[in-house]
Amino acid sequence: MNEKVSEKLKELSRYYFVTREIEQIENRIKELTQISASVMSGMPHSPSVQNQIERYVEEKIKLENLMIEKYSELMEENIRIEEYLKTVKDSEIRMIIRECFIKCRSWDDIAYLMKCSKKVPYMKLSRYLEKKERDEVNDKVR
Repeated sequence: MNEKVSEKLKELSRYYFVTREIEQIENRIKELTQISASVMSGMPHSPSVQNQIERYVEEKIKLENLMIEKYSELMEENIRIEEYLKTVKDSEIRMIIRECFIKCRSWDDIAYLMKCSKKVPYMKLSRYLEKKERDEVNDKVR
């Protein structure tokens, strides 16, 4: 696989990785919510416990703001992929790209949807990207 194809796959994968970041942030927010709820329940608190609760709340607010940024980044990546898909004439390739890079499905899941062996979707996409790259290079030469 050539460098340009590898770069395109990396670019398309950004949506996936931002999605995973969002999941991690959501999990940390849930964690902080549970911790602060357990610390806050019960008896009156000393100043050190109160400071700890304040730190949890501050971290939670920072993470919630980060979530807003990540959702914005996710929308931008989604738009970027959809714009790219407008240039793809092959409906099967569009489906592979959407399933893999927007719906974050595994190659095995995509193969199951396509009713083919698990290597086929990846190979079809790789071949498509390689051909597209060759065509672009040939167009520049002309």
